[in-house]
Amino acid sequence: MNYWSCSEPKWQARRCKIGSETKSSQAVDKVHHQFLKILPELFTQPIEKRLNMSKVLPDELIPVIDISDSEDPEVIKSVCDATDKLGLFQIVKHGVPLSIIEGVKDATHKFFGLSSEEKKKYLSQNTPLKNVRYVTSFSPEVDKAYEWKDHLSCFYVSDEETLELWPSICKHEALQYLKTCDSVIKTLIEILITGLGIPNLNHAHNES
Repeated sequence: MNYWSCSEPKWQARRCKIGSETKSSQAVDKVHHQFLKILPELFTQPIEKRLNMSKVLPDELIPVIDISDSEDPEVIKSVCDATDKLGLFQIVKHGVPLSIIEGVKDATHKFFGLSSEEKKKYLSQNTPLKNVRYVTSFSPEVDKAYEWKDHLSCFYVSDEETLELWPSICKHEALQYLKTCDSVIKTLIEILITGLGIPNLNHAHNES
């Protein structure tokens, strides 16, 4: 099952049940305009879980890797080294057209620009849908503090379900982006498999 998720730092007023206590969170823009001295409890992260900027990796230290020639030994080494030592890297010349990237970004902004009432249709308590989730927290029933951004998560099962159930304002762009990225994912997996010295299963099957 493929998965598409987007987020934006935009908060909506909603009621959330945590344990046996029901609390009403406030939109963060309201907090800003009301000049409140204390943040709503649901958005106050424990000190030990707050971002420590001293541990944030500077942009210039994140490897930028051109994967246009995925069979190049230097490319394979760069990807494997970055995966092993840092756990992250940026790729360029991956084959995903800029128009598709900009299209899904624009569609994402359009979704989050919808009215609160329209977006609330996709809250778990308001919809029977299992593969489309609009949440502030991925686990609102157990999280003690919410993230400072909303998420729209869509799980791909089939084109038919996507076109029927995903939000109409972004479903076409999201589906196109998801399908275009499939080849990129496969390329990265093949690079890692090669770098680890694991036989290519497709080649092994063809040779047998």
